[in-house]
Amino acid sequence: GGGRVPAENIPWCAILRCKAAWACWIGHTVYSWNFYTLLTQLPSYLSLLLHLSPDEAGWIMSLAYLLMLATSIFAGILADKILANNVMSSTAVRKCAEVISVFVPSLLLWGASQVEDETRGLSLLITAIACMGFCSAGHHTNYLEISTSLSGILMGIGNTVTCISGIAGPIVTGALVDYYHCNQDNPTNCRTAYGKVNLVGICLCSTGTLFFICCASSKRVLDY
Repeated sequence: GGGRVPAENIPWCAILRCKAAWACWIGHTVYSWNFYTLLTQLPSYLSLLLHLSPDEAGWIMSLAYLLMLATSIFAGILADKILANNVMSSTAVRKCAEVISVFVPSLLLWGASQVEDETRGLSLLITAIACMGFCSAGHHTNYLEISTSLSGILMGIGNTVTCISGIAGPIVTGALVDYYHCNQDNPTNCRTAYGKVNLVGICLCSTGTLFFICCASSKRVLDY
């Protein structure tokens, strides 16, 4: 069924034992590591590594996130087309979208922090942000597939857990930037610092994506 479940009948044990739910939560959390780290550190990154003025950085950030919006819409339309034509199963579509929105951006962000050519670095950065829009066809949609009646609870838990990334990501980034004495006079140190930040992201995102690939499902496994 897809109706509202009374609070006293919410199957908490079943929710916490569900591998597909954990796949959504973990995939959502590692996605948020990249998202919140970018959200809080992108202005500094654009200034210190790409030497952009605040006005230039503001325009680029705005355009990059508008591009993410566009790719999120495109990803949903593409996923629906693939499913309508029976090209792939729904579960396979979700897993592919998760790879594109979580793992691929972590690699692109690391590459953006390592290249010395500013144009190439900016291109990699914008491509990474655009790829993150594919989450609309990944874990975000998967919450609704594994349970219609409990999807609000699953998403609520996911949004709560992802706050860990929103807190830890900027703290880790700030600590590494300070440790390597990153400033405009030391671009090499900045490249090292942000490289380390993005290596942490690669480790988290590869682990989370692998867990999603192994455990995610589009079957309605939690309807009560």
